[in-house]
Amino acid sequence: MNLFEQSPFKEEQETFLRLLDVANVNSLSEKERAIYEENLKNYRDWYATIDYAQTEGIEKGMQEGMQKGMQKGMQKGIEKGIEKGIEKGRQEEKLQIAQKMKEQGLDSELIAQCSGLSVEDIERL
Repeated sequence: MNLFEQSPFKEEQETFLRLLDVANVNSLSEKERAIYEENLKNYRDWYATIDYAQTEGIEKGMQEGMQKGMQKGMQKGIEKGIEKGIEKGRQEEKLQIAQKMKEQGLDSELIAQCSGLSVEDIERL
């Protein structure tokens, strides 16, 4: 352990740590420096590869998630649209039948009981 590692400000001063690294690298022999440079290059390449893979993975995951979400949303929207269309069609059919019954002279209360419509709806026809 060197004197710098014993200093009270060791972990607080990144600048001093960086200077120590530079000093240590400068004290390496030519062979040791070549090994150090190769290891540093390998580390940086590995780090860049991991960073790129993470970025690509996140982007791909977001695209897949958005596509699945859109498909589910569209399917639910279609289902709700069909349900509303069926309900609207049933309501229109009830109104048409009630209109025909009214034209035949049947009582509004009897038409309401048969059709499930309110007396007010039948009076408006």
